[in-house]
Formats: sequence, structure tokens, C-alpha cells
Amino acid sequence: MQVLLDYKNVSLFQNDREVVSNLSIEIKKGEFVYLLGKTGSGKSTFLKSIYADVPINNGNASVCGYNLGKIKSNEIPFLRRKLGIIFQDFQLLNDRNVYENLKFVMNATGWTDETKIKTRAIDVLQKVNLQGFENKKTHQLSGGEQQRVSIARALINNPELILADEPTGNLDPESSEEILNVFKKINEAETSVIFATHDMLVYNKFKSRTLIFENNLVTEKA
Repeated sequence: MQVLLDYKNVSLFQNDREVVSNLSIEIKKGEFVYLLGKTGSGKSTFLKSIYADVPINNGNASVCGYNLGKIKSNEIPFLRRKLGIIFQDFQLLNDRNVYENLKFVMNATGWTDETKIKTRAIDVLQKVNLQGFENKKTHQLSGGEQQRVSIARALINNPELILADEPTGNLDPESSEEILNVFKKINEAETSVIFATHDMLVYNKFKSRTLIFENNLVTEKA
């Protein structure tokens, strides 16, 4: 099985404070991996290091074929096109409709053909059960629907790896379960998912490989 992420003896820092020490981990194509730990335990720092927002200054780390210790600034956008990144707070453009939010990202990542843009937008909205929502303004949507738009946006460029940082943190339990089911469906299509959470209701609905972040260390749950 193809290894998408390979960290060996990596320590990660946030504002000169070590938050993760001596991390060694592999994540392969098709895996669903939870990150569990309290706020400040290093989950978000680890995710940021994957998309080269936190530097790798020691150890060896590679993601989707890129050496993160040696990556050049002009290579980072190409790494990020292989990743889908989803945040707790949606980060949608509230003055635009759903289609315009997706199109904005597509234009920014090199899509120019209007027909292909529209076809792909409809395709990813179907994947997150939002067909027919293209013309709705994002402020007209529920929190769960907004998060599904942000997942659709992350799927635009067929990422190899999805990074979800507390994606159910602002949602009620019913919406949280809907979001988890969307991620499960994405994962069943062989896209790897790293899902940071401390929402134990969600976690207990779907058991999978789990990494525990605690006391600067990362351990695998037995």
C-alpha cells in the first residue's frame, strides 16, 4: 500500500515551544486516522506541518512525495493541491453563493474552462449530498450544510489526503454525525483522512486507527 505520509523522529514547535516530540508515523493510502487529544496537545500543529505551515526543522518528513524538510516556497501550492484541508470554522466567502465559493478555489488552482468548472462543482456537491444547492448563499445554510460545502471545496482537486481539524467542533450532534458519514464515504473511495477531534460522540460512532496526543508525545491507541 502506498505511503502518503512518513514522519521519522520529528519534533514540532509552536512559538518556540515544543508541542510534539520525536514523532515517527506512517499513514497509507486509504487509511482513516483519528487524532485525539486536549486543546494545545499538538494536533493542529501536526496538521499544519503536513501542509507546510509549520516548518520541519529536525527529523525526516515527507507527504505525497514532497520532502517537507527541503520543500521550497514555490512548491508548497503544489503540495497543497494534493491535500484537502477542512477547518472547524468553515472559512467560506459569505457574500457569495455555494457555486461561487467552489469556483473561487478552482480559479485559484488553475481551472479556466467554465464547463469543466461547473461539471466538477456539481460532482463534488453530489458527493456531500448538496445537489441543487449551487445558488444558495452560504449564510442561508445550516452549520452542517456549510461544513459540507467546505468538504466539497476540499475535494475539488481530487486530493490524496484529507486533513480535518475539529470539523464537527461547531455543530450539534445530529449535524456532526452527518459530517462523519460524509467523511466515511470519502474514505471508502480510497481517499485517506486524518480527522482531529475531541468530540467523543462522533469518535465512538466509527472506530478507526487512533493517535493520542498527550504530554508532547504521540502514541497509537491499542
